[in-house]
Amino acid sequence: MFTSEHEADEAIRILAELHIREMTVKTGEIFPANNAPVLSLTDGKPTLDVMKWGFPKWDGKGVITNSRSETVAEKKMFAKALIERRCVIPSTGFFEWSRDDKGKARDKYLFNVAGTQMLYMAAVYSVSEDGRQFVIITREANGSVSDIHQNCGKFNRLTTRL
Repeated sequence: MFTSEHEADEAIRILAELHIREMTVKTGEIFPANNAPVLSLTDGKPTLDVMKWGFPKWDGKGVITNSRSETVAEKKMFAKALIERRCVIPSTGFFEWSRDDKGKARDKYLFNVAGTQMLYMAAVYSVSEDGRQFVIITREANGSVSDIHQNCGKFNRLTTRL
């Protein structure tokens, strides 16, 4: 996510670089299957690129957006990417929703890192005939998020101001 609430100089530089290279990304809330900025290694050098958020599901209906750090190496869909295609997703934060007793989403909360304007998330990417796609590697919610995160198990929107 890159939001207007977070006018980060670093985010502005990332967007400017992508614009110069004639690559476009969505700003504001980035949803699964949207394009987003990605930092990866090409020939051992950091490279800024644009990739689609989410690996295609096996049934062709939707995308898988996250993989748990505890199991990413064990999952066939992610194991090779973890070894060969790691990347970093620059963002200004992510959203979580509180849930009611029936599991229905209620209130949206924005999370970011105190004292900094940018948040960098670990990810892996795949390459297919449709281009390159990434999934974000998540972990069990820590104390700063767990009250909201509850049993959701994933987040599904980034915020960006690139």
